[in-house]
Amino acid sequence: MTNTWLLAAVLALLVAQGVLIAAGILWIRRKVTRIESGIRSFITAPNDKTPSQLAVAIDQISQIVGRAVIVQAKATFMGEASAAARSAARADADAQMAKTPWLAAIAGLVPGFSKSLLKNPALAGALGQLFQKTGAGHYPGPTQGNGHASPQEQASMDFKIGG
Repeated sequence: MTNTWLLAAVLALLVAQGVLIAAGILWIRRKVTRIESGIRSFITAPNDKTPSQLAVAIDQISQIVGRAVIVQAKATFMGEASAAARSAARADADAQMAKTPWLAAIAGLVPGFSKSLLKNPALAGALGQLFQKTGAGHYPGPTQGNGHASPQEQASMDFKIGG
C-alpha cells in the first residue's frame, strides 16, 4: 500500500509539473504573439494615406541628423571664412607695419597693440598716415597749406621741460 501511495504521489507531481510547463509554454506563446503584433503594427502602415510609426520615426531621426549636419557644415564654413578674414586682416596689418617700421616696433613692445591692429586694420592705416613723413621731411599736422606749421601752431606744439 505504501508503494501505491508513493507511486500515486509521484504521478500527481509529474502531472502537476506537466500542467505547469504547458501553462508556461502558453504564457510565453501569448507574449511572443503580443510582441509580434506590436512589431507588425509599428512597421506596417494602418492605411495607404497614413505612414507607419517606423516611417514617422525614421523621418524625425533623419530631420534631426540633417539639422546637425547643416549646423556642423555651417560652423565649419564660417570658421574657414573667419580664418580667411583674420588672415587678410593680418596681411593688411603686416603690410602697414612694413611701410612704417616704428609701428612694427610699437607692436613688438606692446602686445595688446598688435591685437588691436589685427582687430581694426584701419587703425594701422590711420596711424601710418598720421605719422608718415611728407616729401619736405615734415610730419603732417596743422599747417599753413605749404607743409610748414604757422608760428602760433609751432608754439603750441613746443613744450618746455622743467620750466
